[in-house]
Amino acid sequence: MTDAMHVSSLKRLAADHAALHDDLPPNYLFPSEDSSSDDLTQLTTLLAGPQGTPYSQGLWRVHLKMPDDYPKSPPKATFKTRIWHPNVEELTGAVCVDTLKRDWKATLTLKDVLVVSMHRRCEGYNRTEANELRRAYRRFHACSFIPTRILR
Repeated sequence: MTDAMHVSSLKRLAADHAALHDDLPPNYLFPSEDSSSDDLTQLTTLLAGPQGTPYSQGLWRVHLKMPDDYPKSPPKATFKTRIWHPNVEELTGAVCVDTLKRDWKATLTLKDVLVVSMHRRCEGYNRTEANELRRAYRRFHACSFIPTRILR
């Protein structure tokens, strides 16, 4: 944590972390070796691909980094395990969704961020987008499946 973080931000982060430990969204797990658990400005989770999606066989490490002025500004979400999706920057793994940018509201919680990140990746595609995603996923699968299995 940084010295610049306000007490109100720390209280909010503590409440958000506690809420996650009480009720983690579906398909999310806490890694057993989470070394950043004492730092409220960092959160690492594992995301198991939801059944019925092109991601159903995968397991991805997701990292959230909270800014000093959280919840006024949104956290940065990054996939540490390589994944192909139009809303994830291919080289860095940065999640690019409006909820974490222009549509951010201070009332949103870390749980909301995880739910929105999963929902945007796995649901809400029309038939054309879903077919395109499946084709792209099949191409990418050969490259990403090996590192994904290593995490299991």
